[in-house]
Amino acid sequence: GPHGPVLEPDDSFWTLLVHCLLDKQAIGPAHLDRLQAMVGHADARGPVAGLVTTLLPVGWDADRIFAAVRSGDTDGLLALGPSLRDRWGRRDPIGTRVRAITRGVVRRLEPLLLVGRRRGMSVALLGPDGAGKSTLAAGIAADFGLPVGHVYMGLWARSNGPDVPVIGMLVRPLRIWWRYLVARVQVAGGRLVIFDRYTYDAGLPPRGRLVGLKRLYFWGLAHAAPPPDLVLVLDAPGTLLHARKGESDPVRLEAERQHFRALADRLPNVELIDATRPSEAVCADAVGRIWQAFLARLASGEGVG
Repeated sequence: GPHGPVLEPDDSFWTLLVHCLLDKQAIGPAHLDRLQAMVGHADARGPVAGLVTTLLPVGWDADRIFAAVRSGDTDGLLALGPSLRDRWGRRDPIGTRVRAITRGVVRRLEPLLLVGRRRGMSVALLGPDGAGKSTLAAGIAADFGLPVGHVYMGLWARSNGPDVPVIGMLVRPLRIWWRYLVARVQVAGGRLVIFDRYTYDAGLPPRGRLVGLKRLYFWGLAHAAPPPDLVLVLDAPGTLLHARKGESDPVRLEAERQHFRALADRLPNVELIDATRPSEAVCADAVGRIWQAFLARLASGEGVG
């Protein structure tokens, strides 16, 4: 479509169902309508469905879930939530017990205790100014349902000290790696880490003097950190972005938009999200895609230590 790939109806069904049972712990009318609209395309043989059905209590299978959705039996579906959480915990009993014990101050030590167990994942939010990256990051943290960390990866923020270009050029790659390592510790602790911006910002065409040298330096910055597990590009026309914030000119914003859109053609883990919609719809779309990627990692064993 014009806004990039979207989830297949089958994956969308199971992702939304898990989101309702584990995160929301409720199935509102809007979500029930969406589940009923997708249930005809749902399949019990996909990786996400396979993981979910192994966590169901005795007497439940995919067909019974489909029937409950069609009949609107939300109470029966919500009763599955405790079983899903309990059996999911049994798949990783050590990590579950550690998370239960390390509350309050001790909980902050969890990432250090679990370094090397890649149970979390990282997601970068990209887009021009006005696309809603910060709003979306806050929405994901509120709606995802599992621990979420936030790392700002903007490249061009000025420090409070004197503006010394050479020092800034030398420090910037170190700052990138420090923030990346902070994020990796959180990912190792089972967290979803949201990068607000990423090194891909350096792929924007340089301006001003010494363009040739800047282009070489920017290329190095763009490749200064390994890619995140998933990249979500907030896509909206430059004229709309200009109307939202009144900053930059719409032509420049549109050029930046096209740069970020082009990433989806070059990188396998980049997805476009229609950012012209209300923030609630954008957040629901993003959370659904993250859940789909997160569950797929679990099903494949990548996210389990």
